[in-house]
Amino acid sequence: MASLACALAPSIEILWAARLVQGAAACTGPVLGRAIVRDLFDGPDIARAFAFIGTAIALAPAIGPIAGVVVQVWLGWEANFLVLALFAVTLMALARSRLAESNHARIADALRPGRLLRIYRDLLINRRYVGNIVPGVGAFAGLLTFTASAPYLFVHELGLGPDTFGLLTLFHVTGYAAGAFVSGRLAGRVVPHRMIAAGLILSGLAGVLMLAFADVLSVARVIGPFTLFTFGFGLLLPSSMAAALQPFPRVAGSASALMGFLQFAAGASTSLLAAVAYDASARPLGLFLCATSFAGAALYLTLRPWR
Repeated sequence: MASLACALAPSIEILWAARLVQGAAACTGPVLGRAIVRDLFDGPDIARAFAFIGTAIALAPAIGPIAGVVVQVWLGWEANFLVLALFAVTLMALARSRLAESNHARIADALRPGRLLRIYRDLLINRRYVGNIVPGVGAFAGLLTFTASAPYLFVHELGLGPDTFGLLTLFHVTGYAAGAFVSGRLAGRVVPHRMIAAGLILSGLAGVLMLAFADVLSVARVIGPFTLFTFGFGLLLPSSMAAALQPFPRVAGSASALMGFLQFAAGASTSLLAAVAYDASARPLGLFLCATSFAGAALYLTLRPWR
């Protein structure tokens, strides 16, 4: 419904409101997906499932901009929202016919505001939960910071066209997909904290490289380090999510929702700060990639109970 409202919006204000509803509705998919994985899998299989899902999800940012440009050129911008509405109807039909209830340990009053707040409070004071989600939260913040900064660097500063800019997403999406694929292959053979540590090291190294290359702005000097960053992101995220959700089978939905909230809240904050720090170079972006990676590593080492 929100996508149809976007396509039929008679004014920019109504389009904004419909997009707000569309974004809120879109958030339910990842939250439910993570909770369902926690319900259906256990042990290393959780990380493998998250890695498989991550590899599949990585295709969306690669295909989306290219398909969106084609649809907009041939049919107009409204057609993109009609395509999204068609996808939504198709997915709803598939979920209704193929997806059975996975939660067999329901909490009767879990939706009561007081009970829900207590669940969130207990999660936020649990060192194992917070310690395991912070690497993914930091990496997600770095990803959204790049998403907010890249159009200014590539389109405004380097003069690339929108179609060329869309094609550049193939590089870092491939990096993320490759990292998630490797993570899935190594799940069960490499303990999760080593996978997370390797991803944090690669992400931090990517930030350092972007800072080192920041004296001259070019596509290769930005895309190269960021592709390494997304490889590290793909490597650590499945293990991070699996380690955070596995101890909480009865509140998997709340744990997944809180994880998503923290990821987007961190990403929104760093994106705003990056906009303030923008100086027509890749230096602020490199600084934020370093900051999110090193902060994630420091909090992971500090908060996670190692025994």
